[in-house]
Amino acid sequence: MNFSLFIPPPYCYWIRWIISKFRFGNKVKLSYTAVISPKSSFEGLNYIGSHTYFNGMMGRGSYISSNSNITARIGRFSSIGPRVNTIQGRHPFHKPFVSSSPFFFSSMTLFGKSFVDKSYFKEYKYAYPPYFTVSIGSDCWIGADVKIISGVNIHDGAVILAGAIVTKDIPPYAIVGGVPGKILGYRYDEDICNKLTAIKWWDKSIDWLNKNNHLLRDIDLFIKICS
Repeated sequence: MNFSLFIPPPYCYWIRWIISKFRFGNKVKLSYTAVISPKSSFEGLNYIGSHTYFNGMMGRGSYISSNSNITARIGRFSSIGPRVNTIQGRHPFHKPFVSSSPFFFSSMTLFGKSFVDKSYFKEYKYAYPPYFTVSIGSDCWIGADVKIISGVNIHDGAVILAGAIVTKDIPPYAIVGGVPGKILGYRYDEDICNKLTAIKWWDKSIDWLNKNNHLLRDIDLFIKICS
């Protein structure tokens, strides 16, 4: 079998890139191999890396690196590394179900046929109803090779270390690592985390961020002036 027949020719990438650039304008910089769903939206100063699929909402200043597959709502100034995946869809594997196959719990299968006429199990768990199964806040950093299970909320300021599998909601400014992901600590002490959560610097105007960019490199000075 000639597997090269299944590889999109280069001109298909360019056509798709041109359509995406026309649709989203200058709000997002796209690699020509990136794939963006038509329903997506961008606030501006965004970037999508090569061979990445994105379906969702992306706030100002956020980006996704290469070879990722993400369906999510993403806040502002969040950084997402390469090979990050959001995992959609669940299967039952405990009592009372005998089989984990969707043929026996879902009226809609990949084959277009099923043994049941209605759904008996919630296949999709939404973090940001009604469309997005994962929600990522502002000023988050998601490291390389992270996997995020459907229904998870990663709150503002959180850091997910490379290779982690995130199965539960992550509180603001937590640092998470491991399989499954566990809280290893926090970026700052509780008082500073609470102040940052209240200030929400990412909601400041572009002019303010330009003028006060030095504050974002000095946490003590930032808290002193902004809180």
